[in-house]
Amino acid sequence: MMTLRRSRRTRTLPGHLRDFLLEGTMSDTSVEQRHLRNAAVLPALRPAASVSPVGECPQEEPLSIHGRSVQEFQTVYHSVMDSPVRKRAGRYTLQHGLEVKQRLWEKLDRPALLETELPDGRVVITQVRSRSSVPPHIVVDISKEPLPKEPPRKKPRH
Repeated sequence: MMTLRRSRRTRTLPGHLRDFLLEGTMSDTSVEQRHLRNAAVLPALRPAASVSPVGECPQEEPLSIHGRSVQEFQTVYHSVMDSPVRKRAGRYTLQHGLEVKQRLWEKLDRPALLETELPDGRVVITQVRSRSSVPPHIVVDISKEPLPKEPPRKKPRH
């Protein structure tokens, strides 16, 4: 019985590789020439003059989140998150996220950050208790960001 062989198809290069020169042979000189042809020209590395030497680090303190140990913060977080998530059915919404943020903020005694600039240029950030009744709402301007691409729609099977 005779078997039929399928002809071999050649694939086109992806768009980001089309500008590169591809060679069929792989000799040491051709590889070296190809690397030289496609190499980037980088400036010489030199240390920045404005970098100050690192001083002594203060003694390490245990990690705290909003003045609580990691275990305490996890307990607070789970007390806020677990009940609404278990009760809620459906998709997570922005409104649901804002409600969770409000409850967590209240449970943590309404933390706020106070920035103080020292005469030597360093900035000290201190946590204080806020008097506001709503947590801070930070708006990030994404108007100049490209929109995400729509994923290709799958065709229904018949």
